[in-house]
Amino acid sequence: MAVQAKSRLTFHQLVDGTTVSFTLSTSQGSTQVKSKDPVSYLPDYTKTAQVITPHLGIPGLSGNQVKGACTWYVNGSRVTNGQSGMTIGTTAPYALTIGQNMTTATTRVTCEYAHTDPTTGLSTQLQAEITLSQVENAGTMIMAMILPLDGNIFVTEGGASKQLRFEGRMLRGGAEDTTNVQYDWHIQGVNGQFYPITAATAPAGSGLPSGNLFANWTSKTITVSSDAILNIGTIKLIAKDTDSTSSTYNKTAEAIQSVLDTTDPYDILPDAKQGTHLSRGNAMGLPIELIVRQGYKPMAEGFYVGKTLGFYRLTAADAKDNTWSPSQSDFVGWTISSNEVKRTYSSSSGQTATTANRTIRIKNDHLLTASGSGTTFEFFLDF
Repeated sequence: MAVQAKSRLTFHQLVDGTTVSFTLSTSQGSTQVKSKDPVSYLPDYTKTAQVITPHLGIPGLSGNQVKGACTWYVNGSRVTNGQSGMTIGTTAPYALTIGQNMTTATTRVTCEYAHTDPTTGLSTQLQAEITLSQVENAGTMIMAMILPLDGNIFVTEGGASKQLRFEGRMLRGGAEDTTNVQYDWHIQGVNGQFYPITAATAPAGSGLPSGNLFANWTSKTITVSSDAILNIGTIKLIAKDTDSTSSTYNKTAEAIQSVLDTTDPYDILPDAKQGTHLSRGNAMGLPIELIVRQGYKPMAEGFYVGKTLGFYRLTAADAKDNTWSPSQSDFVGWTISSNEVKRTYSSSSGQTATTANRTIRIKNDHLLTASGSGTTFEFFLDF
């Protein structure tokens, strides 16, 4: 079993599960290396343009949901088509193409898109931002770079998510050195730590799901499955110079790359029909119905068979609260273990996913004793 969706609810403030995910991906990575003598760039946008593509993911809907032109800004100034070597796409995928090299150490690119909810007809202005960095080469020293060959966002296409390839590079003096290089790939685990990838399956202790997650992990180009990423993750490359005649023999350089997963087909709505403000005299607590949706549509009872809904409390530092141990009598029909409250559904009598069996009550003694900003619970769907 693996967690398929997450959502949060804060008593005082609802932080709803991410119904839509609006992000940007780059065709040439987010770092450009500049050499001064002679002047050169890697990658060189005048030879292979930097293409920044907006991605809108909606749970349950296949593919990129950007359906029209976007408004683009660079360092806060609106971009016009043809300005400074930039081209604004007017057809799918409505990308911004940059054909000139950067002239500053950082370039902030912002995209705005008006998304219309197909169910309600309401329009929402979405915004995503990415920062491109330019660094000067380190002379004879080495640097590492990760190039996302297929982008860094998993997108569902025809119901199946594609794998992504990431190419590692070791740079010396602004140019790539491909001789006598060792590529060691790592991935961020659920606890935030990095773990070395030494097999197709998840590294021990990482908390990642079972199954084949990686391919070619000992080579320059690694392939990562969307199953290795829940919403957002990070991979790391450690490039090592193994040339015994080199001045940087046995030296290493590191690079990291964020990876986004918009293929998760479900989201969880913790529906607080009576609000999230608890008075001290409210002994009954407030009801929360857990609703799983796909593409804005609530799932029928039969969907939940064999699946688990659960939740846990977060600390004020936004981490799982391993001290929380609520009373079993507060959650009849649910299982309490490892500081989590969970319920697995079946077709048996009393175990179906009726509204009552998906509704819990949060009481005053479930809240943090001292939290002026409220108490947050994280809800999840597991199967």
